[in-house]
Order: sequence, then C-alpha cells, then structure tokens
Amino acid sequence: MIGRLLFCLVLGTAMPVFAGPAPDLLGKTLSEIGEDFAQADFSLLVQQVEAAEPKGRVFLQVPSPGADMGEGAMVYVRVSQGVMVPAGLAGRSAETVAAELEARGFAVERTSTLVLGIPDGIVAAVIPEEGTFLDATQNVVFLQVSNDRGIEIPNLVGLRIGQARDMLAALGLRGELVTKLDLSSIGSICDGFTDFTAEITASDPPHGQYLLHGSTVRLEGKKVVSWSMAPEPCPGGIPR
Repeated sequence: MIGRLLFCLVLGTAMPVFAGPAPDLLGKTLSEIGEDFAQADFSLLVQQVEAAEPKGRVFLQVPSPGADMGEGAMVYVRVSQGVMVPAGLAGRSAETVAAELEARGFAVERTSTLVLGIPDGIVAAVIPEEGTFLDATQNVVFLQVSNDRGIEIPNLVGLRIGQARDMLAALGLRGELVTKLDLSSIGSICDGFTDFTAEITASDPPHGQYLLHGSTVRLEGKKVVSWSMAPEPCPGGIPR
C-alpha cells in the first residue's frame, strides 16, 4: 500500500567503479546500504513514502536485484516510512475505528475505561496519537474506549416538579418542564390563597434509560394544587 510522497534524496559516492548486476537492496535500511556498499560507485535515488511494509526498509528497487547495470548507474529505491495513524478517530464508534485501522494493516487493541461524558463504546483516545507513522508489521494501535453507560433515569412519574428536579440534580442531571402550565397563585386574604405546581406525568428519556452526566431530562406534567390557605375574616374596607 503506497501512500503520499514525502521527499526524495539523491545519494552518491566517489569510490571505484561498480559495474555488473544491480545490488540487492531490498529489505535493507539506508544505513545498512551505506555500510554494505561503501566502496561501490552508483547513485542512490531514495523516495520515502507511506507504506505498509516494514518501516525504514527498502521495499521497491529499480533496476531489480541482479539486473545488468552500467558504470555509475543510478538505483532507485522506495523506503517505507510506515503507515500514518489517521486523524478523526476519537469520538467515533470503536467498532468502526478498529475496522478502519485493521484495513490499513494495523493490529488493534482496545481497553475499556470509564470516561465520564463519552458514551459507551466510543473511542476516547488513540495511542499513539493521530498523525504518528508506525511500522504496521510490528506496532499496535491502542484504543481507549469509554464504557460510560451514563446515568439511569429514575421513575419520576407522580413527583412534583421540585422533587423531580432535586432527584435529577443529585444524579448529575437536569430537569426541564416542557409542558406549558400557568402555575401562578390565585386568591386573596378574604377569599383564601391557592398555590399550584406541576406533577410529572412522563419523562423523556423514560425511566430505565440512560443519559450522560450533565444531560437534561425533558419532563411533562399536569397542574395540581400545591397548597391552599383558608379565607380570613375580611374586615370592612379591605378589598377582596
């Protein structure tokens, strides 16, 4: 698998003439080539590219080993720089990310870790970091996968809105009443007072499902009497 061209480098020597069959450079590193052919006279054109072959080693050579090569000839080689860990892996499904990495030739290992705020089964971190070039024949990419299932929604039906909000807050969630209700108090001293609140009739998500820490539960409710005060004797002159 050949990736993008990174750079080209021309190396040469001023040693005695090298004539005859092309040397076998396949599988060698540049330092090994420099040591093994220090007395040879040929130019080496090196192209380092992203590839799945062993990192730092020649995987393509022209002319091929053993082919006729004239005096002072040039040998072109491609050297693997390894395979880059792609960007954009964190925050995605571990199953999808692992399949993509394996398709690029990587071995993948996963660790399950509680990472608050990241849903269960989602990649929280990649080791080594994205953009790193690895030897896909030796190195392993580690995925840190969150196992945060979230917070289970309690049964809120029948509770008053204040009770429901307090219960959710204790769990790290918020409660929002979405039903439009007029909960204004009514009455007067002479007629008595009546105060109203909302009684929860349903929640979204419902009881038993999960939400991440800090999320909002949408609450539906109905108007009910919170408390009332009996009328007081109304002295003359006091408006009702």
